[in-house]
Amino acid sequence: MTSDFSDLEKGQRATLEALVTGVNERVDRNGNTYIDLTLTRGEESLSGKIWNSARWAAVFPQVYKLLLEKKGLVVSTDGTVDEFNGNLQLRIDRMDIMADADYRDYLPRSPLNREEMIKEFDELLLHIKDGETGKLLRAVFDGEVRELFFDAPAAKTYHHNYLSGLLEHTLFIARLGGKLLEVYPPHLINADILIGGILVHDIGKIWEYENQMGSIDVTDQGKLKGHIIIGSEYVGRKAEEAGIDPSVALPLQHIILSHHGTREFGAAVLPMTIEAYLVHLLDNIDAKMKRYSDLLKEFPEARWTGRQRMFNDVEIFLDQ
Repeated sequence: MTSDFSDLEKGQRATLEALVTGVNERVDRNGNTYIDLTLTRGEESLSGKIWNSARWAAVFPQVYKLLLEKKGLVVSTDGTVDEFNGNLQLRIDRMDIMADADYRDYLPRSPLNREEMIKEFDELLLHIKDGETGKLLRAVFDGEVRELFFDAPAAKTYHHNYLSGLLEHTLFIARLGGKLLEVYPPHLINADILIGGILVHDIGKIWEYENQMGSIDVTDQGKLKGHIIIGSEYVGRKAEEAGIDPSVALPLQHIILSHHGTREFGAAVLPMTIEAYLVHLLDNIDAKMKRYSDLLKEFPEARWTGRQRMFNDVEIFLDQ
């Protein structure tokens, strides 16, 4: 098995194991049907082509049927590497379904160790000094929600759009918040509200996005409400269920509602506490730093990128 898609060369024969994250049966200019596949392994993706799909339907009926009907297939493919419009693709001659493989092993995921991130997250919860705030946060991250949070992506595109991306993003902001607490005197910033607000600021993304076999999409609830409203409602509901005074939840809800900074970018209200304003700034910093890191990978030989929406629609200078 070729270890990395990036090792492939035009004309090479290759055997690849990958998750099928996209399947479309199309018609070429001559009226012949073919199957266009997206093969994924981690952060790498490769286009695969099964030419003359009518023949495949006759010769490999079971594989053909599964490809078009079942999501999350892990396959072993044999074929020849072609090139189209400057991009490599695999012309597939044979394919086997790897029935015992776990599709999650092939999904894009955080490069950081998941268990170590969970340990760091739990330590942050333990260091919340205010009893009622700590009780509320433990209720918020209880049971199924805890596991959903640890696996959720932070976005559909732009930044941290992979398994455990939300956890990674949250921890990076918490680390930045911890540095602020080292710099400024305690009377200026409520540490429990700052760190607690960071931990819950994006919790609504658990329900805003669904990760279908590596394809991240926005749910109906996400489209109709958005993670800001979903998250605020959830924290308020958990406070009520736990018998916690609404005043304890209020500053955390305010951080959720305001962390996008302006209504233009989706904030329900503007930041009106120093902790809310700091969470907004730190959230913005980490999202942009992650995007910048990705740009360095996307443009390894370039001095300039194309226009970047996240950076006010300007080109970014990379040659430093």
